[in-house]
Amino acid sequence: MRVTGIVELARGGAPSVPAEIILTCIGGSRRVGLSRKNGAFDFVFDPQVGRGGICRVSAHVSGMESSKASIPSLYGTEETVSVGRIILSDDGPGVVSITSAGAPKEARKHLRRARKMLERSEPDFETAAAELGAAVAAYPKYAEAWIELGGALAELDRRVDALDAYGKAIEADRLFVSVYRPAILYAVRAEALDLAHLWCEEGVRVDPGLKDACEAVE
Repeated sequence: MRVTGIVELARGGAPSVPAEIILTCIGGSRRVGLSRKNGAFDFVFDPQVGRGGICRVSAHVSGMESSKASIPSLYGTEETVSVGRIILSDDGPGVVSITSAGAPKEARKHLRRARKMLERSEPDFETAAAELGAAVAAYPKYAEAWIELGGALAELDRRVDALDAYGKAIEADRLFVSVYRPAILYAVRAEALDLAHLWCEEGVRVDPGLKDACEAVE
């Protein structure tokens, strides 16, 4: 079965960068895809995954908070279902990375290049990872670039490097709430549960709203 929807900004329009689409069911949370340039997304959903509970879909973009949409209960009888709109807003806690705001021009240029690679219909994760590596080399406190690097390395199945990048993102700005969710979800996926526990404990102190991401760790 295919699930469809669209990611929109609270102020209108689609996000300027692809949003990570996150599926959360009783068994935990995982990334299932990216939104396209117009904000639309779709992914294949196994109805058996959601048996015994509600599955919710949310989006993740660095520095923004996401609404959550439930997959309709009729999912077992339809080939395609829509979860409607998922709204991203920038008025949540810790939505601005203070350390990232100080990134020099050269580092910001590499991040912009990487995001262009990730916005393609077929993302170039290898090139994006190289650009993001250059961004954090130029400015090691660039939390936003470390987050993106973790995601790119995860897509390349570079487990150790991805976990290291997410850890560096947290070290770069521990008050930046958007750093924790992707780090926790990937640590669970990579079966690095000690790291997942550590990041959950720290993240929930920054924002209690992260408890849903930590359900898979408990």
